[in-house]
Amino acid sequence: MILFQIVNFALLVANMGSGMGAQLAAGRLLYGMGRSNALPKSFFGVIEPKHRVPRNNILAVGAFALAGTGVLELFASRLGGGAYEIGAQCLNFGAFIAFMGVNAVAFVHHWRLRKSRQQDRGSDLSGLLSPALGFLICAFIWANLSSKALVLGVVWMAACSTRVLFRGLGIRGDFAAARAMPQTASHSDFRRFGTVFVAMPSRPGSTGGEF
Repeated sequence: MILFQIVNFALLVANMGSGMGAQLAAGRLLYGMGRSNALPKSFFGVIEPKHRVPRNNILAVGAFALAGTGVLELFASRLGGGAYEIGAQCLNFGAFIAFMGVNAVAFVHHWRLRKSRQQDRGSDLSGLLSPALGFLICAFIWANLSSKALVLGVVWMAACSTRVLFRGLGIRGDFAAARAMPQTASHSDFRRFGTVFVAMPSRPGSTGGEF
């Protein structure tokens, strides 16, 4: 019984630390998106002057997490099942899509370069079989998630895709403007595009920097 309480307390502390780390990391990510105008800059692209942290984003992530737990509890009470189970499977919905994408990219990469690489046929074949097998395994697990997780995941994906579709022209405009910059562009020219662009060298021997 004592061992159970010790393990339970250790898991509680570990989850608190993991949650706080994830909340701070998500706040920084939202700050980068706000600074590059992917999200409203007036709220998400602001640094709190005293502690130098993206306070708005950290509070927003906490509010979203609290609201998310309430939504999961609501779905769990109406659809059946536990809120933790539904949340974990919703997380796996996106995670396995990402894993399938990584394996698909690896397969296409090896498929395109199979003739140019100076390797034996066995090694070349393993470079195709490994990502193909990984893709099929991830697809099998993804397809066998609960119907509730699949429905919630599809709704969330549709909402995000709609937002990206409406912002597509603005994003393409930013990339086009960045490509059109001369190699001698100043640091301030690149700062307005956020952290996703790397400055080109302005003189021989210099290196670009990420902002």
